This record gives sequence, structure tokens and C-alpha cells, in this order.
Amino acid sequence: MRSSLVLHCFLLLPLLINSKDIKEVSKRNILTSSISATYPLISSSLFDENGIFIGTNVYNNSLIFIDKYNRNKYKNSNMCIFGTSGSGKSFFTKLMILRNSLMGLEQYIIDPDREYNKLAEELNASIIKLGASSESYINIFDIREESLEEDQKGYLATKINKLINFFNLIFNSMTEIEKSILEEKIIQIYEEKGITFNDKTLYKNKKFKTTKDMPILEDLYNKLEGNLKTRLKPFVYGSLSYLNKHTNVELNNSIIIYFLFFLFLYFFFFYFFFFFFFFYK
Repeated sequence: MRSSLVLHCFLLLPLLINSKDIKEVSKRNILTSSISATYPLISSSLFDENGIFIGTNVYNNSLIFIDKYNRNKYKNSNMCIFGTSGSGKSFFTKLMILRNSLMGLEQYIIDPDREYNKLAEELNASIIKLGASSESYINIFDIREESLEEDQKGYLATKINKLINFFNLIFNSMTEIEKSILEEKIIQIYEEKGITFNDKTLYKNKKFKTTKDMPILEDLYNKLEGNLKTRLKPFVYGSLSYLNKHTNVELNNSIIIYFLFFLFLYFFFFYFFFFFFFFYK
């Protein structure tokens, strides 16, 4: 008994001796799943220093943190979530929204089924409900200070280019003459609001002008004649007149949720994606 105790104490000493007797006494049977843990580099893992917790590695149970905005490591920030019905895709998406919120990231959420109501309330998000019966309005003629980078110039020129593309989209197509007329009238309605191609005209009392200082669709409608005026009429006096309003929602919030329940599928694909990501991002 005493010799066995001495032997076990001897085995614990860091003597760095590869003794055959010691190997025979100390050898043990071990499963391959257990021995694989002694090889930490046998499987790769993702751990970005400023990343967000995504889940665990199925091979070694290590934690996975991904910073998808790290341009030194990833080419883009796109992410796709796949799974069968009931597997937790929506839950995971909401969880990612919460974790992104803790990191202070700006988020734009498209919600066609109104399933993010509770999340919006908890995160104090800006809710935009688009549709004929909605009281949320966004003015397409708004020029926002954040629409250009710090070292860029030409607010009005950039805006006019976007507006021409927008009207070309909703009118299905326009001739070059119609585009020229439209651009001329757009410049005029901005000039009437005191806004020119000089970026300094967008400031009032050293502050960037607000939505109340911007023209609306009706101002452009009153300037047009003929076919262009007829085609624009539904957006001013018809079923789409909710576009002929000044913006009344907070667009500087870090989380903005767009409820598209009342919009037709046509406007979801052709109007919404172009409008919000082209004008406000």
C-alpha cells in the first residue's frame, strides 16, 4: 500500500522521464471522443473580438462570435437564415436584433406580417406604417444631412438624380424629354423653398433644414402639365396621396421598423426597396 502511494506521488512529479515502467502503470483506456479534446486545433472556430454571439460550434462546443461589419475579414455584411418551419428562424432574427441593439448598431426592419410589434415597443423603435389608412408619412423630397458623406458635396444634385430615377420607376418609363422637364420643375420647387445647388442654402440659423422646409409632391404637381401631371395625380389626390405629406416620423432612431401590411405586393417590391434604401441610406 505504501509503495503504491509512493508510486502515485512519483507519477505526479514533473520529472520529464519517459520510463517504460511508469507508462505501464499509468496507462488508461480512453474513448476517441475524449482524446479529441486534447487536440484543440483539430477543428476551426469563429471568434471576432467585437463580434456578436451567434451560437456554438457543433464540433467542439466553442462559442461563435461574428463581427460581420469587419471589412478586413468579410467582403460584405449579408446573412441568410435557413431552417424548416418552427425551427426558430424568427426567434433567432429577433435575438440578433436585440444583440445588435446592445452593440449600438443601426437597424432597418421590414415587417410585412406585423410580428415585431412587441419588440418595437421594448426597444423604443420608430414604427412606420405605410398605406392608405396609415398616419405615418415620409416626404420623398426630404434632403437629409446624413444623405452624403462628410467629405462629399452636392446635396441637391444628388437628390435630383434619385428623384428622376424614382419617377421613372413609378411611371414605368419616361422619355428623355419628360426627364428633362421633370428635372427643370424639381429645381424650381426647391428654389421656391430657398434651396439651390449651393449646399449652404440647406442651412437655416446654422442648422440643417427640416422636412417642413422641403417641397412636397403637390408642389411638383402644380408645376407640371399634360401627361406627366395626369400620371402624378393619384399620388397627390388619389389613393396614394399619403405620399403627398411632410415627414412625421422619427428617422434618426437607431431602430426603424416598416410595417408593410397595408401595401400591395407591387409596391413592396418596386417602391419600398427603392425608396427607403435609396433615399434614406
